[in-house]
Amino acid sequence: MTPVSAQDLLNLGYSEQLWLVFIAGIFTSVTPCVYPLIPVTVAIFAGQTNVSRLTSFLLSLTYTLGIATTYTILGLTSAYTGALFGSLLGSPTVSLQIGILLFHILHRLPLASSQSPHPKP
Repeated sequence: MTPVSAQDLLNLGYSEQLWLVFIAGIFTSVTPCVYPLIPVTVAIFAGQTNVSRLTSFLLSLTYTLGIATTYTILGLTSAYTGALFGSLLGSPTVSLQIGILLFHILHRLPLASSQSPHPKP
């Protein structure tokens, strides 16, 4: 199989490019990065009791469109900023600031209890 260059992809028609991106999106939905979202998705939909099919459909549609919109905005932002986005993320200062921000966010989440497992007498 011969390698495909970027120019070959640009020479494809618009509908062929859309199908290619669609198929690539399906393949990315089965990558390990998606696995942490499975419990979240199940909890959202399994937590609904006594709802109609229309309500379930609208809930799943809203969830899907929300994720698609978020990733579309992130992708367009990184595409339009080009090298600026990559150079910022390659900077140790920016990486350190992002790490500190994530640490503070995770520190505020009630992920673990600081209480002793043994009850007080």
